[in-house]
Amino acid sequence: MNTSDFKKILKLLEQDLQKTISDTLPRKAGVLAVNHTRQNFRDGGFRNGGLQPWKPTRRQQSGSKKASDRYGPLLSGRKRLMGANDFRTEKGKVTIFNPVEYAAIHNEGGTVSTHPRITPKLRKMAWARYFKAAGIRRGTSSKTRKKKDAAAPPEARMWKAIALSRKSRLNVTAQIPQRRFLGQSKELTEKLQEEAEKELLKVMETRLGSLK
Repeated sequence: MNTSDFKKILKLLEQDLQKTISDTLPRKAGVLAVNHTRQNFRDGGFRNGGLQPWKPTRRQQSGSKKASDRYGPLLSGRKRLMGANDFRTEKGKVTIFNPVEYAAIHNEGGTVSTHPRITPKLRKMAWARYFKAAGIRRGTSSKTRKKKDAAAPPEARMWKAIALSRKSRLNVTAQIPQRRFLGQSKELTEKLQEEAEKELLKVMETRLGSLK
């Protein structure tokens, strides 16, 4: 092999490496990152130097045997938030994102406020929730009803207050605990570095193999 041929191979190698860095690696990194992020949902926490578990939800702590109450934090039968994790690539760059409107508040934590209207339908639902939470059933005597009302748990009192409220709108403020699923991760960084090294080495071995 003469010098001219050797220079051509090096030029082709340079082109192969540039294509890998600009196109192949961003796509592979995107797939790795999305899979890693979805695994956070399955594990119920965020991995960054070890698993950092998410705060359990009230439905998990309720002891309910309903199927819908057995899902872990941020999970549901539809897996909407988990399944929405995605990526987009640019030349030599990949961006991981989640377009769901409530993704950011769960990932970062914070306070949310809402002002729903108190409609007749909402009042009817509030009464139903109150009776259920207080343990009052149809046909319960007036005396028993008074006792159950006096001993009603906070949840039942909340629903009764909504049902009896003279306001046309509610002022609801909720503190959302941080349950990070997107962000800087030691484990993900190691996976990306390993994948990059593997891809670059493969390109070099393929192109330089013609020198043998």
